[in-house]
Amino acid sequence: MTIYDFKHKIFWLIFIIFSITINKCKSSSNLKDDKYRKEYTIEKLRKQALQLGKIGQLKEAVEVFKSILDKKLENEEIKSDVKLLNNAGVAQMKYGLQLLAESEKHFQKGLKVDPSYTKAAKNLKRVQQILQSKIIEPKSGKKGNIYSSTSNMASKRIGKDFSIKTLKKYFQNWLFENDMKRKVTIAMGSRKPIQIQNALKKDFADKIHKELFDSQSYYVREGYRSLYQFHFSAFYNNDIDEFVKHPNLSLLHDMLASDYVFDWISDVSASDVDHLVTSASLYRPGDYVMPHTDINYDADTRTKRRVAYILHMASQWKSTFGGELIMMNPITPIAPMYNAITLFPVSSSSYHFVAPVAQNVPYPKYKRLAVSGWFQTTNLEQAEYMETLGDNDLTRYQQFSIDGKTGANLLPTPEMNDKDLETSLKQGPIYVDQEYEDDEDEWNKCVGDNVNNNCHNGKVIDQASDSFEIFDGQNDYGQFLNGKDEQI
Repeated sequence: MTIYDFKHKIFWLIFIIFSITINKCKSSSNLKDDKYRKEYTIEKLRKQALQLGKIGQLKEAVEVFKSILDKKLENEEIKSDVKLLNNAGVAQMKYGLQLLAESEKHFQKGLKVDPSYTKAAKNLKRVQQILQSKIIEPKSGKKGNIYSSTSNMASKRIGKDFSIKTLKKYFQNWLFENDMKRKVTIAMGSRKPIQIQNALKKDFADKIHKELFDSQSYYVREGYRSLYQFHFSAFYNNDIDEFVKHPNLSLLHDMLASDYVFDWISDVSASDVDHLVTSASLYRPGDYVMPHTDINYDADTRTKRRVAYILHMASQWKSTFGGELIMMNPITPIAPMYNAITLFPVSSSSYHFVAPVAQNVPYPKYKRLAVSGWFQTTNLEQAEYMETLGDNDLTRYQQFSIDGKTGANLLPTPEMNDKDLETSLKQGPIYVDQEYEDDEDEWNKCVGDNVNNNCHNGKVIDQASDSFEIFDGQNDYGQFLNGKDEQI
């Protein structure tokens, strides 16, 4: 054998060894890549399933867990992942309880139609026995059970029950017709406010307005903190001695806190609401509220706010009087139209403020009145998750507006011409026997003199707590200007 042949064989031997090594490395790398991709997919699906469970979409959560445990993704690691298997089991169990709670509702409704139907009575008893024995209450000191069943949630609710027939005597069609409910659901899902004009039957709205107009129960709420100041007057449903002086307002509060309305709000907002806060407010000339989100934790009731509502009762208000509710994501003025209720979900993007009422408003002939508050939840973990949701990039919809009688889509405030806006605002009674001149001198003594308390009529000033999610001028300046989440 020549030296050339020997070198030639050595070269090919080295080449073959090198090729085998490279292929093994590639094969090993591919296995690692496949394993990484599979682990990434599983982890992504796991998070998706947990998020769906947190917002109460248990059916979807069960389906995602099933896809993880499906044969095409199954491997030894999944078989031995006790946490994953446990979470999948919990989701299935809670979904089963959710279905049982729904069946309980149907049995109850059936017995209202025919109380003598024994099969429904027996089935109702069986379901209630199962729910009573199977529902797992959260341990003391832990956050609320995010999978609480409907029947369990109802037991925590604060309020009275009203039949649909009774509610229809006071509310317009928006609260009962599915087409209008769907429109509210779309607005809530896109994190936008929806204004529902003609919210209450007119005679009921006028009775509430008369109570609010004549009320002497308002006390001043004011706060002067860095980047968040406000000044207006109000009283709340927990001010029991004052609230009961207003029977029509109290009736409205009780109806809004009924099981029917709680279920309705829960459906449109994908939230478990079980508490209600109601206030009546009066904004005098110069009153205002600076930007804030409404995110808040109530330590007394252990609840968080989920859906804010504002029923404007500013009768015969003029567009030059100010006092608009202004949403900031994007900038959207909502005129305080008489008997129009505005709903919006409370979240990190729900910045809003109340524009100052003009100093030249002829008070007290014209009063910027409103009934407002929050549908709240004890489901804290769900609320914290929902608060993080943005506006789904639907910025082209500045707000939604419908007629509460007909369901017709209405133009939002910014697109209304002056005539239409004036017509919409000039609704409700005006009390001609209330002469502005009688109070003008008295009012002028205190306009703009909030610090010296000349306008408070001896009532207690209520400083707001520091638990509000206040407007942060440094971090949210871009949001303030443009209604976007960008920071500058």
